[in-house]
Amino acid sequence: ESIKKRLGAKPVIVNFPIGSEENFRGVIDVIKGCAYYWDEASLGAEIKETQIPSECENEYKKYRNQLIEIISDYDDAVLESYLNTGDANNDLLKVAIRKAAIGNHIVPVFCGSSFKNKGVQPLIDGIIDYLPSPVDKDKFEGLSPDGEKIIRSVNEKEPFTALIFKIVNDPFIGKLVYIRIYSGRLKNGSQIINVNQKKKVRIGKILLMHSNKREEIDECFYGEIVAVAMNQKAYTGETLTQENHEMLLEKMNFPETVVSVALEAKTVAEHDKLVETLDKIIEEDPTLKMKYHPETGQIILYGMGELHIEIIIDRLKRDYKINVNTGKPTVTYKETITKEIIEEGRVSRQINNRTQFGHALIKIEPNFKRGIEFISAIDTKKIPKIYVSAIQNSILDNKDSGPFAGFKIEDIRITLLKADYIENESMEASYAMAAVQAFNKAFVKAAPVLLEPLMKLEIHTPEQYLGDIINDVNRRRGSINNISEQHNLKKIECECPLSEMFGYATDIRSVSQGRALYTMQFDRYEILPENLTKKIVDFF
Repeated sequence: ESIKKRLGAKPVIVNFPIGSEENFRGVIDVIKGCAYYWDEASLGAEIKETQIPSECENEYKKYRNQLIEIISDYDDAVLESYLNTGDANNDLLKVAIRKAAIGNHIVPVFCGSSFKNKGVQPLIDGIIDYLPSPVDKDKFEGLSPDGEKIIRSVNEKEPFTALIFKIVNDPFIGKLVYIRIYSGRLKNGSQIINVNQKKKVRIGKILLMHSNKREEIDECFYGEIVAVAMNQKAYTGETLTQENHEMLLEKMNFPETVVSVALEAKTVAEHDKLVETLDKIIEEDPTLKMKYHPETGQIILYGMGELHIEIIIDRLKRDYKINVNTGKPTVTYKETITKEIIEEGRVSRQINNRTQFGHALIKIEPNFKRGIEFISAIDTKKIPKIYVSAIQNSILDNKDSGPFAGFKIEDIRITLLKADYIENESMEASYAMAAVQAFNKAFVKAAPVLLEPLMKLEIHTPEQYLGDIINDVNRRRGSINNISEQHNLKKIECECPLSEMFGYATDIRSVSQGRALYTMQFDRYEILPENLTKKIVDFF
């Protein structure tokens, strides 16, 4: 019922339980028409097949008829068998369930319990019998390094193509890169290409990963998921291919980091180890970022939320035995402008009896397309291109530390209107200084504002706590978008600034006596109110 209502899917019961809760003993297989029991002493490793108990016979017939009636809608062979015999052939049923499941018409439902591992074997058999294998996909798409569309078939004859989806630093083997192979084969010791980095990669070991052990193999094929050992840097979402057959698979997009915390090693000796360890963790987790603060000597770690940062700090202490001092988590603000301003920067200085000259006239304005955009509107015949590049690079190199409050700059367009040139005196470094000078002056005059991360919040609560929770959301500068009913609970959809959400897990438990649940995810950046902007700017 829950699958129907909440997911809008059509569930099909393939097996159902014998007993429930502490009396759960086994399952009835609706297709095969038998009962399975598990030996508790072996923790579910040993399974026994028997006849269906008499007390479950009526329930079995009911679910069997339901299954055949639903599947008959999608398969004529099952329908014909049912009309002729009043039942259906099991082999026909299996084929029809698989076809309907792959077509996303039905969802086969299995039952079991992780306690003492009851129901595991039928579930794994069901995955093999009813869910799509890689060959059901037939073809997949990607892009060439030039951006042209490439289509490859899922088979052994095509060039090797794989996607990196996970990276783990193993204390015994080193870095393990988990890959899903889309086409071709890969042999131990092969040399392949990391298409994103345009670098050659030598494969050390190929490992089949099991729950509590790993198995070294010499070769792997399309459709498999394996771990490979490699020394080169690699990141989640990158594509590996055979040489001369480069292809980029669809890139993974990771949300922006919204919370930061200052870290420092408790001893000078541990500092280098901390930096090295964080590098490894960041390689595993692309939603983490790290920046070194030159003034305080602290490392600033950026993550997806309070809990995310807490887990990383716990890993540093527990897994890597590094003790760190931490500051309070802070929100990652951004800064932008709301007005158009034209400003000039000019540098003319004497160094070693030689005049060094640089000049830049720039216009900055809000960029409604989002992101940072640099446009050069000057004629490169009048000034060498190298000086235009120096101006562009000097401005963009400082985008992570804005002149207003030191936060990352966002949503701004910079246009280079003019740059004077004096032969024998013009210097790249002077143009870079002039550009930064002009940009900083213009930014401060262009009515700068801070942007704060806004979170999308979904709260499920019993009705008696609805008023208190809404008042609490309003107190946090939140806005309610929708209130609906879902399974005798009130569902509140709202938005809240991240800065007001620290410690919310404890607060909502207190307000609802532990009965309300919530999920939160980053949505977008919005302008911070002026009174709060002043506090942040003064603080930083």
